[in-house]
Amino acid sequence: MAAKRTVTRRTVGPDRPERPTIPIWPSIGTRRFVPLDIGGLRYLSDLKDRSESFAVQKTLFLGFPEVLSGGHAAHHTAIGWCISRKAIIVNRDVFSAGGQAFVDIHGSAVPIRLPGVMKKAIDSLGRRCPVSLEDLSEIHGVSVASGSDAAALFRLKLERDVDLGALITYMPATNGGRRARSLIIDTLVDNIDTSGFVD
Repeated sequence: MAAKRTVTRRTVGPDRPERPTIPIWPSIGTRRFVPLDIGGLRYLSDLKDRSESFAVQKTLFLGFPEVLSGGHAAHHTAIGWCISRKAIIVNRDVFSAGGQAFVDIHGSAVPIRLPGVMKKAIDSLGRRCPVSLEDLSEIHGVSVASGSDAAALFRLKLERDVDLGALITYMPATNGGRRARSLIIDTLVDNIDTSGFVD
C-alpha cells in the first residue's frame, strides 16, 4: 500500500485559522482510481457554488452506496475518489456524523429514528443538481446514460453489495430483516431526483 500523503491548508487572512493537516487516502485495497494532476485542493465546505457542493455529495452517495454501511473502508474509497478526480477534500462526517434523525420510511405510519447518514443520503439524493454521468460511469465501470440508469444501478448495488445491517437494526421489529431492508432501499431509491444529470 502506498504511503499516506498529507496536505496542509495555509491560513487565508488574519481572522481565519489554519486547518489541521489532512491525510489523503489512496483508494483502499484497489487501484481503480489513479490520481490525476489536480493542482490545488479545495474543501467541500469552502465551495462557493452550492449546486457544486450538492452535486459532489449526490455523486458520492450514488457512486459509493457502501458508505451507508458505516464502514471506514467505504468512506476512504469515496473520499479518495473525490480528491483524485475532483480535487475536493470531503470530511468523513458527510457520511458518518449527524447522530440520529427521524426519517419517513415507506410502509411506516410514523417517522423512524435512524442513523443520520440515512437522512443525509435522502436529502442529497433528492436534490436537483448537475451530477456527471461520466463520473458515475467511471466509478461503476459501466455506461450510465441517464438519471434513471443511475437510480437503477444504485438500487442494484444496494441490493447486491451493501450491508445495511447498521440501518436495519433501528427498524421496528414488526418489519423483520428482509422487509426492513427492502423498505430502506425503496425509500432511498424513490427519493432520487433523476433530473439534472449532465453528460
